[in-house]
Amino acid sequence: MIYQSHSSFNQTFCQTAQNLTKPTGLQVGDTLFGIFNIIMGSDFTVCPTVNTPTDWDQAFTEFGSVSFNGIRFQVFTKIADADDVAASNFPFSTNAGGGDFASRWSGVLYRLAGCDVESLQADAGFLGSYNTIGMTPASINSLMFIVGSAMNEQGAMSGQAITNNNPSWTEDYDNDGDGSHRTSVARAERAEDTATGNIIIDIPAQDGRRAALFLIIPPLLEPPTLDTEDATLVKITSAILHGEITLTGTNNSTERGFVWGTTTQADPGDTAPNVSGYDDYFTEEGDFGVSTFEKMILDLEPGTTYYVRAYSKNTVGYGYGDEITFTTEWYPPTITEINPPGILTNVSDVTITLTGTNFRTGLSIEVDGEVAEDIVYVDENTATFTAPLSALDKSSIVTLINDDDKSDTISFFYITGVSPTPQPGAVSATFSVKGVGYLN
Repeated sequence: MIYQSHSSFNQTFCQTAQNLTKPTGLQVGDTLFGIFNIIMGSDFTVCPTVNTPTDWDQAFTEFGSVSFNGIRFQVFTKIADADDVAASNFPFSTNAGGGDFASRWSGVLYRLAGCDVESLQADAGFLGSYNTIGMTPASINSLMFIVGSAMNEQGAMSGQAITNNNPSWTEDYDNDGDGSHRTSVARAERAEDTATGNIIIDIPAQDGRRAALFLIIPPLLEPPTLDTEDATLVKITSAILHGEITLTGTNNSTERGFVWGTTTQADPGDTAPNVSGYDDYFTEEGDFGVSTFEKMILDLEPGTTYYVRAYSKNTVGYGYGDEITFTTEWYPPTITEINPPGILTNVSDVTITLTGTNFRTGLSIEVDGEVAEDIVYVDENTATFTAPLSALDKSSIVTLINDDDKSDTISFFYITGVSPTPQPGAVSATFSVKGVGYLN
């Protein structure tokens, strides 16, 4: 609902100024919507008008008379600013002169949110014997007000007979003053999926009755629409997040940012980032239309998948982009030892063990550019393999490659022959060892 709250003052003499209390919860950007009624019991040709505080706009005025009675309706609006929010009440008066002492006036002040009062439609008229007033609104999704006023009548009037599939009316104000001047104000919301056709007000006739009907067609109340774009410069513990406000919705956003965590979440909908279900969030405040934005986030866990949404907030609520993912990089592997450091070429199926740090489950191992056999990831510090004997005539380098393409190398050697051939029973001898991959 765009209706939020209201305040009113009771009917009093037109010569008496009145303060209308600030409606509850007023915020900057809300619409203040005041409905006033003046009933003139004598000399109706000079029926007073309402004086407002500074910077209020008159949206509607209507004066009518019957017999020796005059009835005036006036509507004033203002977009609330910081001074209005800080105020406790708003002073109103009339331009009544000394001859207008017998007249009465009253008013109701509403707080409306997300509402464009330029869409106001209004109709007013004298109600004789069961006469009616009515209109076809520009949109069936609307907020409606009716004000009824009469002389010599004590029964409530507003919303007594509202036809054509409209919802129930809430009477916000009803006062019969001294028993001879009556004003009633009621309100209803006409929902798009339940209302059709014209709006008709039919109030039982009495002398001096008039009524006015006001319709406010609110704009589409929509949160912003966003895209969450791919993260860039993803490192071991950091990444840059990117988002875009593609549609502002009802108005510009006053807040935007990102939410992220290590588990996927459903679209949070109209939910603040701190209760979105994600582990962490970033927020910046300002006035944001269609725009792109980014944020570098730090202190991430290495080798971890993160789930991210861009978000922003306007006066209607929060909007979130689709969820994207990225995975932080892992530390590069380091090989500190190979065991055994070499093998004889005529010995096959020797299991070789690499020891080091930051090994990953999807690693591969190559010997002189050829893929090793029987590769086994043991843990982040250990892996084993069998060396291919086809690498005998190449420089012997063992390379461990993690699944993120980060790698490390270590030297390895093959023994291709021993000269002279060792003799059985020899106590000692000097041999020459031939091979590749030796280190000094």
